[in-house]
Amino acid sequence: MKRGAWIAIGVAALVLVAVGVLSLFGTKLSKGEPVAEAPVAEAEAPTPTKPQYPIEPSAPEPASLESSETPADEQAPEPEQPPLPSLADSDAPLRSELAQTTGPSAVERFLVPDALIRKAVVTVDNLDSDPVSRRFRPVTQVQGTVPVIRSGDSIRLDSANYARYEPWVQAFTTASPEQLVAVYTRYYPLFQDAYEDLGYPDGYFNDRLVQIIDHLLATPEVTGPIALKQPKVFFEFADPKLERLSWGQKALIRIGPEQARAVKQQLRSVRDTLLAQSGGQ
Repeated sequence: MKRGAWIAIGVAALVLVAVGVLSLFGTKLSKGEPVAEAPVAEAEAPTPTKPQYPIEPSAPEPASLESSETPADEQAPEPEQPPLPSLADSDAPLRSELAQTTGPSAVERFLVPDALIRKAVVTVDNLDSDPVSRRFRPVTQVQGTVPVIRSGDSIRLDSANYARYEPWVQAFTTASPEQLVAVYTRYYPLFQDAYEDLGYPDGYFNDRLVQIIDHLLATPEVTGPIALKQPKVFFEFADPKLERLSWGQKALIRIGPEQARAVKQQLRSVRDTLLAQSGGQ
């Protein structure tokens, strides 16, 4: 892939690159009240002697025989790739680049205005544990309240809830895995900086990313009606096994079985592309 294609992705690309797309769905089932803040997980990351899935800079494409025989004055110059900004200054350039390919309205709709990479890293690192506060998430809130069906003391999730997530899921699942991994590779040094700043000076963010994808792919599929309970303000899964699942896995269940399968398929494609790039299995 040519360097110029690294930025040719949709808004969902940035979210997926950090696997923060599931922060779109990862809230408690509430009736519309703000979600209570939860502390960022402080789980210790492994400290391997070397990364298991190293991210290497993309090598320039070799010139073809045809291009090598073309006179130098007829060859189109390869566009120069701009240098990466610092992590602190990355929001404006990243949003500007995304707006050039997706349109400013899409950027405004899906992304928060500040600390995109830092928030994405925090979200990813917590998807296998408890939800983080909205102020740590890189994406805007899904609108609307959770529809439920009540019958006496019984409460179940209305399947109409799944439609609230359709725009996000569609954006995510129609993005090119190759382009997602390409832009992630370009911005990887900033993701790594943010991960180290989070408290993992010896950790490797890409290893954590693959670990989180594997965790999400292990989410059980729930096809029947989802029973809920409401001990206080927030709804919870009535099935204790489901309620004990992580934030990310609960999110996949709440978007509905069909959309969950589509998200998983895309995650597998991203994982395969990532591992092919890093030489992993």
